[in-house]
Amino acid sequence: QQSLGTFAVGAEVKALQKRGMSYSQAMTKYEPFKQNYQKVFNETGNYFTFMWPAMLAVVLQQVILLAMAVSFSTEFEEKTFHSELMNGRRFATGAILIKNIPVWLFSTGIIGLFYLFHTLFRAPIPHQVIHFAIITGFFVVAVTLLGTAVSMLVPNALKATQILMIIASPSFIMGGYTWPMEAMPQGIQFFASIIPLTPFLDAFKVLLIEGGTLADCAKDLSVMGIQIAVYGVLSILLVRWRMRRSRLAEAKRN
Repeated sequence: QQSLGTFAVGAEVKALQKRGMSYSQAMTKYEPFKQNYQKVFNETGNYFTFMWPAMLAVVLQQVILLAMAVSFSTEFEEKTFHSELMNGRRFATGAILIKNIPVWLFSTGIIGLFYLFHTLFRAPIPHQVIHFAIITGFFVVAVTLLGTAVSMLVPNALKATQILMIIASPSFIMGGYTWPMEAMPQGIQFFASIIPLTPFLDAFKVLLIEGGTLADCAKDLSVMGIQIAVYGVLSILLVRWRMRRSRLAEAKRN
């Protein structure tokens, strides 16, 4: 505002001087630069309304990824992948569900705790709670499958945790929630697009701040759906690969 106002005054004063006015006369004749603002969403500009829900989503993602980082990698370190986890199981989906369902259950408890926080601190929540539950369900499943894929790929709990934290830590900054993603380099945009937090926060912002409906979140839901499909298929392939390797290793020992 100060830059625009200064430039406008300078241009108008110079134009009046060219007409023969002195500087002191021109300074009394110029019209002030006017600006009008129309706030569409979050009209009060309250950062509690804007940042609180997003930060809770970041915390939820971090907790889930920390849990998933050690889910399969611990089995490899303790050499229980074949003897206990896959004992008598032929299908990779069974092993994935065994590890993911407990995380889904405690994620439900965390979301309930967040809802209690919203009530205690009088923070805004989406009007359509069922819509919020749907996008959160997509988000939780996508995050757990991402964690599953990394945990299967890196059979070391510490390294898997480090990789997932490298992925998760900058996700809020790069996700386009507080800064336009269009202004970021193409590589950053691609990296942000594969993290479940990005479409979830976009959808959550539509429901919470813009007062939209689930139909308005169709694009973000489709992105999370694609992530679920990709990370799910990748997890199944990696589990099958580990199953095959463990069977070969067991056959050699016998």
